[in-house]
Amino acid sequence: MRKLLGGIAIASLLLSFAPLTAHAATPKPGALCPKLNQTQISNGVKYSCVKSGKKLVWNKGVVIAKPAPAPVVIPSAQPTQAAQPTQPPTPVVTKPALAYPFPNKYWQIVGGSCIPTGAQLPQTIGYTEKYEIAFLFCTTQGKWAEDKGSDNWDQETGLNSTPRPADYLRQYDYFVPAEWAKNQTAQFVTGNYSARPPYGYYPGVASTKEPKSLLSSATNQLPVVDCKIKGSEPPTKNGEWNNTGFPMPAERWKVANVNIQLAAFAFPDRQSKLTPDELFGPAMRAVSAYWENTSDVPVKINWRVPKDWIQLSRPIESYKSNRDRDPYGWAQNTLQEADLKVDFTDVNMVIFVTPERPSATAWQPSHFHSPLIPSQGWQTNEGKIYNVSLMEWFTFGADDTALAPMGWIHHFLHMAGADDNFDARTPVNEPGSAKWNVEINKYMGVWGNMSQIILNEPLFWDKFKMSQIKDSQVVCVSPTVGGTYWIRPNAISGNVPKGIVIPLGEQKGIVIESVRAVGYNYMMYPKNQGALVYTVNTSSSDWEDHPLALIPRPGVKDSLYRDGALRLGDSVTVSGVKITVVESDEFGEVIKVEKAG
Repeated sequence: MRKLLGGIAIASLLLSFAPLTAHAATPKPGALCPKLNQTQISNGVKYSCVKSGKKLVWNKGVVIAKPAPAPVVIPSAQPTQAAQPTQPPTPVVTKPALAYPFPNKYWQIVGGSCIPTGAQLPQTIGYTEKYEIAFLFCTTQGKWAEDKGSDNWDQETGLNSTPRPADYLRQYDYFVPAEWAKNQTAQFVTGNYSARPPYGYYPGVASTKEPKSLLSSATNQLPVVDCKIKGSEPPTKNGEWNNTGFPMPAERWKVANVNIQLAAFAFPDRQSKLTPDELFGPAMRAVSAYWENTSDVPVKINWRVPKDWIQLSRPIESYKSNRDRDPYGWAQNTLQEADLKVDFTDVNMVIFVTPERPSATAWQPSHFHSPLIPSQGWQTNEGKIYNVSLMEWFTFGADDTALAPMGWIHHFLHMAGADDNFDARTPVNEPGSAKWNVEINKYMGVWGNMSQIILNEPLFWDKFKMSQIKDSQVVCVSPTVGGTYWIRPNAISGNVPKGIVIPLGEQKGIVIESVRAVGYNYMMYPKNQGALVYTVNTSSSDWEDHPLALIPRPGVKDSLYRDGALRLGDSVTVSGVKITVVESDEFGEVIKVEKAG
């Protein structure tokens, strides 16, 4: 009985909280009601118990809105269509949120438009829709698609090792300027990439962002003259003077004003259907544009090109020297005969060229690129010439690399005194093999035109030495005082600081520059952007003493240092100097220099 009474009590309590049901009598407005806020619905009106003075009464009520009737569907008079099969939903590819380093905007991406060019050309290297590096091919519908395979791409470095080794710096450029299209196709078909033309130049735009770091005062810096590391003395063993330091010898050519004579010589057994300008004009114009694009000072390059070939009297091979492998002898002998036909007044440089080589076995003078010492200039009727070069036909025909301007620019740098940044004198590995290539190029890898002619933007040190930039653009830092400094990308135009030089002695130093995927390095993999650190040793005048040597980032993977630039947070220590990247963005790098330990 006690349990039954308890259950009745609980039920009564619950019912006391329940609203009155709709079937109760209709409340009369103003009549007394039992409980505040109690509601009751009657005939579509909702009544509420409210307080009026000291009494609880029913209000006038509120009409409850009725739901709209469902629409009536009238069957169509047309015959019923057969049910269509359900199409699978289009997969949605979520692109990653982009931040620095941003994807290379000059690369192609899956789904982008392209022009089918035939199966004989290789796949290009570009991005998937998720901005991952991959092989792409152009479909017959004119769209880029991923060439899916078992390729082993390293997304951090852009390197591919198996089964199709690839170099993103040597990819096919589908937007090559028209005058280089045929040359590019020929080089990819033959596999000869040794002197790629500058297929494009993209100057980039200076970032409006600024770093947040507290920068050191300019008063902490050394005078720029302290960073003009002394060059080598003139050699006595040969006629070339490779001077990687300062001052620039008076005999060397200058970007500010140079007169170049094209010594276009033809022979009874070596003629051309094209004029010298028709054959070499594109290369010469590209060479001029190169120095103009990469300099922050006025540039004046004057070409003197004969309207037609200068005809010499004997067969081409008859001018060679009796001394073995003496290209100088051939050039000096031809120059002696041609001197009466050419006015060399005020000429600073002579470039020797010949008509196309008719076959791969036809005799050809060997190339040279010589900054001659003052006592051994070549005499002409109008004066001496100290900068001489010969562009050799390495194969034959109109697509030969003799017409590729990056080879010309390499020669120009030699004639300005720059040394090769490789050493092939005593190789351990078989010449021409992959291991040999790594062995001889282990100093600067792919960086700079004096290395592999791949990343072709001039190095900051070369620009400094050749006066392509102003002294105000050089941050000269003491190895003991150090400091924190902001440098802008080397390839971006503008009168701003672009590099740091740390002198370590009379003929040694450290150089730091900011590298970006712009300028002539526009094909760079963006994750490999950063601060390039290398040492300079100007003591040697030997052209194979590799005066520059890269100091790669910790954990570098590539033997040729494609990923060798320091990234955000990286540090290296060189000759007791610690170098750290404290900020890295589109604006360049903020570098902290301090004494190690």
